[in-house]
This record gives sequence, C-alpha cells and structure tokens, in this order.
Amino acid sequence: MTDAGNSAAGAFAPVVRSLALRCPRSHAFTVFTERIGEWWPKAFTASGDKLANVVIESWEGGRMYESDTHA
Repeated sequence: MTDAGNSAAGAFAPVVRSLALRCPRSHAFTVFTERIGEWWPKAFTASGDKLANVVIESWEGGRMYESDTHA
C-alpha cells in the first residue's frame, strides 16, 4: 500500500520550500549541495554535537549522509 503521491510504501512526501536569494541559481545550488556540511544545523542530525560533515552525492541516485567525529 502506498500513500497518494508516493511511489513506494513508507516513502515520505517531498518537502518543498522557496526562498528569494540575491545570487545566481547556480551559486545557491552549489552552496546548498556541495557545502551543506558548513550550514546544516546539528540539531537536525543523528550525530548532534559530534557532527563532522553532511554530504550530498552529486549524481542521480546519490545519497545524503552525515559523518561524525567518533569522539
């Protein structure tokens, strides 16, 4: 059984937000994806204060994951 609008059982509906930025779209996309570990709030991670990095793999089917300091 799937929810309306979802392609797989247990999938979440996409989160969609819009922001008006004063920079080129390409720059905003780069900062959001390639530099996400610099700005992603630690409160929204499993690692919390031990967060070392957040990564978005830049290819179709790529993952989003976090790494911690293991300390």
